[in-house]
Amino acid sequence: MNSIPYFDGHCDTISLCEKEGRSLRENAGHLDLMRLKAYSGAAQFFAMYHDLADAPADGMFAECRRQQAVFAREMARNADIVTQCRTAAEVKRANAEGKIAALLSCEGSELLNCDPANLDWAKKVGVKAINLTWNHANLIAGSNLHEPQRGLNDLGRAFVRKAQRCGILMDRIMQFILHSRKECLRHITARIIVNSSRIYIRHLLIEVSLTAADIPDTLQKLTEIPVSTLLQPLIIHSESLLNILM
Repeated sequence: MNSIPYFDGHCDTISLCEKEGRSLRENAGHLDLMRLKAYSGAAQFFAMYHDLADAPADGMFAECRRQQAVFAREMARNADIVTQCRTAAEVKRANAEGKIAALLSCEGSELLNCDPANLDWAKKVGVKAINLTWNHANLIAGSNLHEPQRGLNDLGRAFVRKAQRCGILMDRIMQFILHSRKECLRHITARIIVNSSRIYIRHLLIEVSLTAADIPDTLQKLTEIPVSTLLQPLIIHSESLLNILM
């Protein structure tokens, strides 16, 4: 199979399954496995997510581990139609076997307590992508909404470098505040995912994935894009996401 008809970079379904006791196989939300199964090939990033403003008493990392346990449980319960994947080869193999390829991501480094040491756990359970901030500022940096003047700090730079060593991709880079975006890109040595963003410069669409070699030539253009230009999600060819995973 040279392409995958459906390859989506983000959904919050796992967090809903954990909070509301939903089944990933069939539910009343926007996405479930039976609807994905209707495609002749499908791959989906499932994000672990929790609002930092409503952090549980035992902390964000504990919540992250609970959601990962739900994800693992749903993978086991539905092994007849879905399998967790960590590489492009595994995604292709899953689809060749008639199964949905499921990939795990983390929506905000606060779910790992912004601690580079917790990236070892993330790697072990198969997290493939993480965005450094969501809507709230955290220990790594400010966000577009909160403390936008606070850029990526030393802890954030260490987090980015460790994530790269763990094979975890930086996600939603264009939702990062401008000066943090510049700093983050300077420390990236692998590919990134520009997820949930439609980006136009002089009416030209910027490619969704960049290699480290691309960054010097595109850094200035990328960092000049204001938050106001982030519009609706961009549907990209599945091969782009497969190339990022390799």
